[in-house]
Amino acid sequence: MKIGMVTLALAHLSLEQAFRTASEIGFKAIELMAREPHFCGKFKPEAIAKVKGLLKANNLKMSVYGSYWKATGHDVWQDDLKNAEEVLSIAKEFGTPIVRVWAPGLDGKGSVSATSKVMNNSAVGLKKFSRLADEFGPEFAEEMHVHILIDSLASIKQILEMTDEPNFGLNFQPIVMEGFDGPVNVVRAIGEKIFLCHAGNFCCYKEWPSIQDDSMPLSNGITDWKAIISELHKIGYEGHIEIEHVKPTCAVEQLKEDYLFLTKCIATL
Repeated sequence: MKIGMVTLALAHLSLEQAFRTASEIGFKAIELMAREPHFCGKFKPEAIAKVKGLLKANNLKMSVYGSYWKATGHDVWQDDLKNAEEVLSIAKEFGTPIVRVWAPGLDGKGSVSATSKVMNNSAVGLKKFSRLADEFGPEFAEEMHVHILIDSLASIKQILEMTDEPNFGLNFQPIVMEGFDGPVNVVRAIGEKIFLCHAGNFCCYKEWPSIQDDSMPLSNGITDWKAIISELHKIGYEGHIEIEHVKPTCAVEQLKEDYLFLTKCIATL
C-alpha cells in the first residue's frame, strides 16, 4: 500500500503551496481536486501545463484525477456523458491511472429513497463512461459518500453488479450514518473491486449527535484505521490510501501526523 494526499486537504492554500507542502511532508502522490482553487476542471492547456510543471518540480505524481463527473440517474442519462470525453482527455494528459466519479442520485437523500429506475439510469451512465474510457486507459473509482447512491453496502454491491465493467470499482472511505455497515465489513465484502481509498476520521458531538466532525486525526476518532488497513492488506489491496480531510486550522501539522500514522500502520503488516 502507498500513501497519498487529496489536495482538498489543503484547499486553503494555492496550488503551488499545496504541492510544495505535500512534497515537504514526504508524499509522493497526490489526488488533484478538480475544483478551484487548485484546478478548473476544464481542458485548458495552460492550466494542465501548470499542474504538470508543479508535479515535476515537486517530485510528485498524480495517482488520481479527482473529477466531479456525475451519473445522476436522470431519465436522459446521455446528459451525464456530455463532459465525459473532456474528463477523460484531462486524465490522459495527466497520465493518471484512476479517475474519481460520482453517483449522487436526484434528491440528496441517498440510496434509501432511490427508485430502481434511478439506480438503473445511473448504472447505465457509469457503464457507458467506463466503456468510453477503453481508448483512454484509466480506471474509475466511484465515490462512497453519505446521502448519495453509494452509501450502504447493499447499494455499493448493486451499482457494481449493474455496471459490471472491469475498469469500474469503488473509492472506499469510511462514512458515519445510521444503519451503515462497518467499514471493515465493506472492505471484506467488496474486495478486489476497491480501486482507491480515502482516509479521514470522525467524532460525534454529545450535545449535537447529528453533527459530525470529519476532520479528526486518523489515530483519534471512531474509525479504526489499523483494522481497516489490516483488512485491506488481507484482500491484497496495493493502491493508495489518500488523506482527504484535516482541520484547516492545523492542516499541515495534522497531515504530518496522519502521514506518520499511516506509514507505521503499513510498516507493521
